[in-house]
Amino acid sequence: MENVEKKWYVVNTYSGHENKVKINLERRIETMDMQDYIFRVVVAEHPVPVLKDGLPTDKIKMKNTYPGYLFIEMIMTDEAWYVVRNTPGVTGFIGSSGRGAKPFPVPKEQIESVLKGIGVVEAIDPAKGRIQIRFASGSRTLSLAHCLSKGLLFTEEIFDSNL
Repeated sequence: MENVEKKWYVVNTYSGHENKVKINLERRIETMDMQDYIFRVVVAEHPVPVLKDGLPTDKIKMKNTYPGYLFIEMIMTDEAWYVVRNTPGVTGFIGSSGRGAKPFPVPKEQIESVLKGIGVVEAIDPAKGRIQIRFASGSRTLSLAHCLSKGLLFTEEIFDSNL
């Protein structure tokens, strides 16, 4: 029996192609009439001021917080799973062993933390424990997949001195 509750899943894409894959997936959702099963496709991006000669300009560009990943809110059915995993540019689901196994959803607490960091979720219950992970320039040693598999939570305070 399939789970009828919508949950969040993480999908691998080619790094730098996240927005293109998002557009492709959204088109497939519409043309294959999957709006009742696949609800949101999110690229975790945040605004970064553009600098020219070391000085800020009035321009802002979007920087991908998690390169190579898309976050998808969906009801995991055979059809929805097929649509997502066969979208051009999708290399697989995080939390799936492959060989036809469906992935595990991201725990609610973890996805809320990610969504809050990009402004999609307003608040996280402060009573729940969380681990703050700070990245200094050149020390990006933990991947999103690794942290999710270890149960580590993300906060909006991801630090990169290159920003």
